[in-house]
Amino acid sequence: MSYAETKACACSDDSILKLCEINREIQIIEINKKAFLNQNLLTLNDIKSTENSIDALKISISKLEEDIKTYFSNFF
Repeated sequence: MSYAETKACACSDDSILKLCEINREIQIIEINKKAFLNQNLLTLNDIKSTENSIDALKISISKLEEDIKTYFSNFF
């Protein structure tokens, strides 16, 4: 229990206690917002990494296709 909550209970002041509850909820929301933004950033990084991997695989496939064409043109 925080100092303000203890003071509110000791003084029987509901408005201070309500303010403490609201501040605690705001802190929880801010923590959840930061967690969401961090997770969103990680997801965007994963998407970018996957896109780069796909591009690299496309290049590898095109090089393999060229090798196959060269192979068939030399032997057939």
